[in-house]
Amino acid sequence: MERARNKVLMVVVCVSICTAFATQEVRASGFLWFDGTEDYVNLDAHVGDYAGLSNGTICAWIRSEETGALDDVFFAASDGSTDAPMYFEKYRDGRIKIRIAPGGISRLRWFSTNTLPEGWHHFAYATDGSGNSMYLDGQQIFGTYEAGNSSTNAFFSHMTGLDSMRVGVLPKNNSLSGAWKGGIDEVAIYDVALSAAEVNEISMHGVSIVPELVGYWNFDEGE
Repeated sequence: MERARNKVLMVVVCVSICTAFATQEVRASGFLWFDGTEDYVNLDAHVGDYAGLSNGTICAWIRSEETGALDDVFFAASDGSTDAPMYFEKYRDGRIKIRIAPGGISRLRWFSTNTLPEGWHHFAYATDGSGNSMYLDGQQIFGTYEAGNSSTNAFFSHMTGLDSMRVGVLPKNNSLSGAWKGGIDEVAIYDVALSAAEVNEISMHGVSIVPELVGYWNFDEGE
């Protein structure tokens, strides 16, 4: 399936299409459901399309069904043979966690103040030379920085040796960890840091097909 300037090819392992209610809309157009053990989307072949991006936005609709104290990753890019990842996850205590660690050293390590609520929610991370911002359901959210700060620019180009990119799992040290349990939909990558107003528009009305959109997976066909 081709998406976003004909750059994107998806390979999905053991996934199914489901329907559920979202926070702001009904997710009835099809999405992917991950079982928390073996399901993920493999985008390794297209890491090169994004490795040069220093500015940009990653956003997705996520719904966690994890009830245990586990780390669940919804998007990751990494050097799969080492512990040098960029990933976004629901941390074991329910907070959202971001870690961007070139060479295994955290450039950015952030935890949201509040836990991820039940149900569907739209998450976005935006960064450029002025810093970084995180959003949930179109509203900026805040948290604690254990590495870096709000002025830190951290994105694909700051990573080293990128060769893996997955939706729903973290590849590192030649293995997979942090398998997502729940739903993921409309994963998108932009090559600019979207404004708060633009993120809110996407959370309310869907992904905007504009030149700045360089990666988009809507999972409508479940492929």
